[in-house]
Amino acid sequence: MPSPRPSLAELQKGLYEVFTDPRGARAAAAARPAALSWIAPQPPADAPTRLSVYGDGYFLRLFEVLSDEYKAVRRALGEMGFRILAAEYLAANPSASPTLGDLGEAFPAFAARHSLSRDFPFLGDLARLERAALTRLLTERLPALDPAAVGRVPADAWGRAKLTLDPT
Repeated sequence: MPSPRPSLAELQKGLYEVFTDPRGARAAAAARPAALSWIAPQPPADAPTRLSVYGDGYFLRLFEVLSDEYKAVRRALGEMGFRILAAEYLAANPSASPTLGDLGEAFPAFAARHSLSRDFPFLGDLARLERAALTRLLTERLPALDPAAVGRVPADAWGRAKLTLDPT
């Protein structure tokens, strides 16, 4: 017997749970039979397949973000090692921010504690370096140095002058 029609809030919550389940949408939907009954049959794809399109797309997008932010970690671990690290990170640290820029914030600490760091003892440091570089690139820049203003500094003031470097 099909489940009663859900309210919009129930449908949104249920689909969110299916799409963000680290086991994948197909496994998540199998664990939530009511969610499957909410999806109208549309041959040739069955409901679990249709849900997987969205759920898999969600995780692939998050994986893509981590891959872009941690290119050196990915290269050091190889494709499979990085996939394992990223999947376990996403399972332990689900996205909780409206911006993807925050997704990898806890990744360096996670990488440093991960079992892969036994074979790659530099893993946490490498991830911290990449995160720091990315963070600096996204930091607001200082105004460009004005050569005319530098030329107006009296010669006797140069001993007290301070140069502030741009954080980027």
